[in-house]
Amino acid sequence: MVTILAAMPALRAAVTWDGGGTPLANDQASWLDGQNWNPNGIPNSNSDVIFASGFASGHNILLVGAQFVNSLTINTTTAFSITAAFPPTSNYLVLMSGDLTRNDLAGTEAAQVIHVTFAMNQNGVWNIN
Repeated sequence: MVTILAAMPALRAAVTWDGGGTPLANDQASWLDGQNWNPNGIPNSNSDVIFASGFASGHNILLVGAQFVNSLTINTTTAFSITAAFPPTSNYLVLMSGDLTRNDLAGTEAAQVIHVTFAMNQNGVWNIN
């Protein structure tokens, strides 16, 4: 019997913030609460993270530790921030190979802020459409 193993590229999965997890004080929610994402679960390095409209809670998203995702898309007029939890020096967000995209939507757009240490792959693109 011969078994042949081939390297398969990792599948990318879209993961959308819905804020459906346990709300914290001061309109905060945790990045690490899997119930805040659709489908439920914490994004990983193969995740294409999307912030769209319809947050149930969590306009101040607390990022804890080192979080790695493939890409990040902001597709909402809703104000939110991604903020480092305490202590802020050990919290950061890394885009592995994808882009950061902010889409221009109809309506009055509020501020979206990434207030953590942030890194992109050398081939990543920062798009503001």
